[in-house]
Formats: sequence, C-alpha cells, structure tokens
Amino acid sequence: MADDATIQSRSLHHVAYATRDPEATYAFYTGKLGLPLVHTENHKQADGWVNHIAFRLDSEQELDAKRQQLGERGVEHLHEIDHGWCRSIYMVDPNGIMVEFCVTTDAAAFAQTEEEALRLLRQPPQDFSEETRKERDIA
Repeated sequence: MADDATIQSRSLHHVAYATRDPEATYAFYTGKLGLPLVHTENHKQADGWVNHIAFRLDSEQELDAKRQQLGERGVEHLHEIDHGWCRSIYMVDPNGIMVEFCVTTDAAAFAQTEEEALRLLRQPPQDFSEETRKERDIA
C-alpha cells in the first residue's frame, strides 16, 4: 500500500453547492461571515452531482496514490474528471454525499476576479452559455 503520509489531504479544496437565492448566499458568506467570493461556476444540476465537498491534494502523484489507496480500502470511485484547471476523483459516502479529491493543475485557469465570480453567481440558469454549462452523469 502507498504511504499514508503522502496521500492525506491537508485542507478543503472547495465546497460546491446549488443555491436557491444567489444574492442571499453572497450576502451571508461575504457580508456576514467575512469570506471572499473566490470562484463561481454555472452548472446545470444533473442528479445532484454539483453538491459536494472536495479535499485538496498537492500533486497528481498524490491523486493517483489516493485512488490506489481508496481501491485497496474497498472504496469505489464513481468518476474521474480533468476539469482543465484541476483533476478530480469522485465517490459517494454512506450518506449519499458526493466526496471529491482534487489537485489543482492550472491555477491561472481557475482564477477569477470577485466581480466576475459575482456576475456568474447572479446569472440566471436560462442564461448559462454552453461554454459554462456542465452536465455530467456520474452515477
């Protein structure tokens, strides 16, 4: 088995979720909690996959080792995606919560100004362009 010390997440990478009220969400997290809006993506929700928690790994080698470790422990990953700015493996916990292990591969492709992230957060789903719409069936 791979050395556990080399494949442990040290922090969250991101949390992704659909929101019913973008303005209230923005006001709560930025205004009340004092957290900056760093990045927004528009996804057409398919089977709830957009709602998930992602743990950060530091290299693609760690991601490969984590996949191997999870397999050795009987955890089946559902899907692996190269998002262009990160590589990820996904699985579901016993409660049905999507879990992701993620390594950033192109930080510049992920970067957004707060203004751009807020513009995307406020964009109604019917206005999502095909370039920003992401549908995946990973079940």
